[in-house]
Amino acid sequence: MDISTAMRTARRLWPAILGLAVVGALLGALVASVTPARFTSTTELYFSYDSPSSATPAELVQANNFALQKVFSYQQVAVSPRVLEPVITSLNMNTTPENLAQDVSASVEEQSVVLSIGATANNPQDAAVLAQAVAQQLTRVVIDELDAPSAGGAAPIRAEVLAPASVGDSNRLTQIVLKAQLGLFAGLVVGLLGAVVVALLDRRLHNRDEVESGLGLPVLGSIPSERRTAEAAIVEGYRVAAGSLLSRTRGADAGPVAVLASTAAEDAGSAAARFAQALAESGTAVVLVDADVTSGSATQQLGLSDREGVAESLAHRAPLKTVVTTVPGLSVVPAGHAGELPGGALPLAVLPELLQPLREQADVVLVVCPPALGGTGVGVAAACGTTAVLVARTGGVQRADLASASGALERAGVDTLGVLLVGVPSRGADSDASTRALHAAHAANRSA
Repeated sequence: MDISTAMRTARRLWPAILGLAVVGALLGALVASVTPARFTSTTELYFSYDSPSSATPAELVQANNFALQKVFSYQQVAVSPRVLEPVITSLNMNTTPENLAQDVSASVEEQSVVLSIGATANNPQDAAVLAQAVAQQLTRVVIDELDAPSAGGAAPIRAEVLAPASVGDSNRLTQIVLKAQLGLFAGLVVGLLGAVVVALLDRRLHNRDEVESGLGLPVLGSIPSERRTAEAAIVEGYRVAAGSLLSRTRGADAGPVAVLASTAAEDAGSAAARFAQALAESGTAVVLVDADVTSGSATQQLGLSDREGVAESLAHRAPLKTVVTTVPGLSVVPAGHAGELPGGALPLAVLPELLQPLREQADVVLVVCPPALGGTGVGVAAACGTTAVLVARTGGVQRADLASASGALERAGVDTLGVLLVGVPSRGADSDASTRALHAAHAANRSA
């Protein structure tokens, strides 16, 4: 999976990704709102070295550095059992020092001798009482025990209360916002991971590069998607493809060119009809033969469904030229009525003979065939000649199906001249230079 695949999938699934992010945010906010409120109270202690009045400036600096070092270590002392066990006893709490340490915090800013002690409880009064008790016990432990001179006497450290513990404030709003943000992020991650999984499981063909580099098949032309694309740009796309076909067949007796899709899920007939019209506009004498009598999509595209055609000609062994119908600039042999054929199957043995007169009167004979996979398309293509054009719709055909169709044609002795890629986006990661240029040119013409 490359970056273009990931971008394409994310754009296609962005409503689901956004929805998961919103759901995550709502769930996070809901969890925070139903969680019992917690209140936090804070008190501040100022620690200093008790220097004598006769201390020199150097001694005062040394004393201040000593206090800085000590205060940093007091953060750990404040949440230690040595401080918290007496707090539990004095407040008659039913907990352990380890559990209580989760509700008590101690912090000091860099190069500061002010220690902030925070306490959290289920109501504001308990939070204030707990913070005050921890501050008192810390002061006692530091001055009377840890930093007390071994020989007796007063400790060199003094502790003063800068800000007594006040009634705690609820952090409910903060928790709601925080958990909503976490939920939003989690939902976004889940959505993006889901998009990655979808991209990994997606085996469809999406762009020109996957045909040329991934499958090693040439692309005759990229036809812009009909959505948000001017009809003139689509027509021009078929003209470019027609020019590519003529350059590949010029100077060689290629014979009839089969036009077929990989599977029945795709419509090669409609694309073949427009392809033939583009060839005819270039001044090429073209005959379009709709040999896909079951579907007859090319015949329907040209409005010739009521005409006799291939089915009647093959059923009565009559030359195909007897059922040729002319539409503006193009000669067409319609599909006819499949019921005329016994069992609906084409008698492939006589097909080359019936096509011969058409080859003599036209520069290019395009034969619309049934799908290559799961049908008789390969057999019909092989009976018609030795060259074929595969029609593939981006976002529709599986890459493996297109490769299998090309392989089946090759084994039958039919050379794939190229792929006519239809439904190609004009913008985005899956567009190519051709469709972008066509879209931009005709957009400029509309605005001029």
